[in-house]
Amino acid sequence: MELLVPMDFSPLATQALACAASFARRFRGRVHVVHVVAGLECLSSDEWRDEGDVFEWARASFDRLTPSLEGVEHVLAIRVGSVSDQVAIYGSTRDIDLIVTASRRRRGLLRLLSDGVTEPLLRDAPCPVLTVAAAAATGPVGQPWLQKGDADMMDIKRILVPTDFSEDSRHALAHGLELARSFGATVHLLHVVDLIAPIPPYAALGGAGAAPPDPLVEDARFELNDLAAEVQDVPLKTVVRIGNAAHQIVDYVKQMEIDLIVIATHGRRGLSRLLLGSTTERVVRTADCAVLSVRHPERCFIKLRPEAQPPVAS
Repeated sequence: MELLVPMDFSPLATQALACAASFARRFRGRVHVVHVVAGLECLSSDEWRDEGDVFEWARASFDRLTPSLEGVEHVLAIRVGSVSDQVAIYGSTRDIDLIVTASRRRRGLLRLLSDGVTEPLLRDAPCPVLTVAAAAATGPVGQPWLQKGDADMMDIKRILVPTDFSEDSRHALAHGLELARSFGATVHLLHVVDLIAPIPPYAALGGAGAAPPDPLVEDARFELNDLAAEVQDVPLKTVVRIGNAAHQIVDYVKQMEIDLIVIATHGRRGLSRLLLGSTTERVVRTADCAVLSVRHPERCFIKLRPEAQPPVAS
């Protein structure tokens, strides 16, 4: 398992590194720490004499982080140029299985997680992206493997998998189930009847704020039950909610103290859509827990057993 951690040496990026180290220990992986110096030509001579000074500073900063990587094979790569481009190039040429990054951005000449970096990763990365939430790094919800002060003590007990019943979301569910098996976790399978979609015919009968008729909710429950019936070895809870997809997902995380969201980056289009790319990006920005964003098809950072492959839609 090959993990990539974009690194700007901020406290939050350091938390992301600890998270990656935990995954590497559990899944016998190697961590690639990638620091990108953006805008090197703009650096003041008062700060750095030359490019070598910047590289030396990055190596020294990395050396201070190595205790968190004890027992984990790791490498440091320093690149100069566009952050998003360099991370993408490195990931594609090293067959990276999982990118672990942070959602809060650090500003400055030596920044890594600049505006426009995390969201392109979610859309374009050829592998799953695990985003460490800023709020969760220090808050009571989420990032349970960081709160205990021991990178080896991962304690993920509640995994949320939003679904729109598309092939993409079924692939995300397969990832969620495998993680649940590994951690002994319960999977919460959530479908949201999205009221942000174009107004359907029933709205004209009861006004713009009218609730969807029971058949829509019942159909969703029926499909959720079908999915749940195919899972025999993982505790699974099914839930249907009504409203804006991103808002309902984030609200459910807070109410149920979810540790990890596993969500597809692309989903069904149309009246019953849930997992649009913009929904995933809003969830990543606002959820109080880590978010694993999964694209399909792609490299799997875990080896899915034949029985764990996405259920085939009927």
